[in-house]
Formats: sequence, C-alpha cells, structure tokens
Amino acid sequence: MSNEAPRNAGNEATRVSDALCELVDSRVSAKQSSVVKEAVDAASTAYREQMVALKDEVLAAIKQMQDEQRAALASLKNQHAAAVADMTERWEAQEIALLTEVQLLRDELKVRHCNGLEKVNGKKKQDSPKPRSSLQNTRRSMKLRSPVRSRGRNRSPSRRRGSCSSRSRSWGSSPRNLPRNYVYPTYSSSRHFSESAASPNHDLARDPTYRH
Repeated sequence: MSNEAPRNAGNEATRVSDALCELVDSRVSAKQSSVVKEAVDAASTAYREQMVALKDEVLAAIKQMQDEQRAALASLKNQHAAAVADMTERWEAQEIALLTEVQLLRDELKVRHCNGLEKVNGKKKQDSPKPRSSLQNTRRSMKLRSPVRSRGRNRSPSRRRGSCSSRSRSWGSSPRNLPRNYVYPTYSSSRHFSESAASPNHDLARDPTYRH
C-alpha cells in the first residue's frame, strides 16, 4: 500500500505531461515539447523522492513510537511487578503481625482462664466444710441428744414452780395452819424483821409482828 502511492503519483505526472505535450504539440516545436517533458519528469521525480522521504520519515516515526510503547509497556510491567511484590510483602507482614497478636491474645486468655479456674477451685475448697474430728462428732452427738434431757429438766422446774405456786395458794387460802395471833407482815414490818433477824441480839419478844 505504501509503495503504490509514489507509483501512482509518477503515473499521474507522466499522464499529465503527455496530455500537455499533446495539447501544445500543434503550436510548439519539438524542442519546446521536449523541454516541457523534462520539466514534468523532473517534477514527478522530485515528487517521488519527497514521497519516499516522507514514507521513510513516517515509518521511522512509527517505529520510534512502537519502541517507545514497548519501553513504556515494559516499564509499566516492571512497576506493576514491583508494586505487587511490595504489596504482597506488606500483606504477609501484616498477616504475620495479626497472627502473632491473635496467638498472644489466645495465650493471655488461656492464662487468665487457668488463673480463674484456680481461684474458683481454691474458693470452693475454702468454702467446703472441713472434716470433723472424732471429738467434734462426739460433741455434736451430745448436743443432738441434749434436748431429750433438757425436756426432763425443764419439766421438773415447772412442776416445782407449780408446786410452789400451789403451796403458796394453799398457804394463802388456808390460814388454819398459822397461829391465831399471827399477823401478816407488811413491807416495813418485813424489813424490820429482816434487820432484826440479821442482828446478833435478836429477840422475838421485841418483834411487833409476833404476839404471844
């Protein structure tokens, strides 16, 4: 395609020169027509040379552009590979750091769990009742048996109190056992009686509560 353009241009120049020669053939001489043909041939030759030079320049420019594109593509590939390697290295470093941190957290949680279990077990051991000795068991059995004995003991004072109260009722209700000349003591007389009884020189004749 590129070689056809100069060839077509040369053919077009030859055709134009032939047409001009035919046009002026009847009016100009052969010498003049040859001059015209030479001028047309020179013009077509210069045009062909220009087209060839332009073609070479275009091809050189295209080749340079292709080379530049290849170099740029290679540079981009290298940059991409370097970026990917850098990113991969960073990701691996971050992954290793995260895994290390997770492992440390797991170890810490495991240690805390073990410490918590030890504390709970220790507290359970402290709260659990200690084994009692034989002496403590004997005392406990005696304490369990003591209410049976205390019932009997509790009954006897009540009976005694009841007997005392019954006696007091009998004493108060039946003054027949008392002497006829007995006078019931008052607060002052009983106090005087206690004081006189406490003194060593006690004389029943001086006691106003007793009469013959």
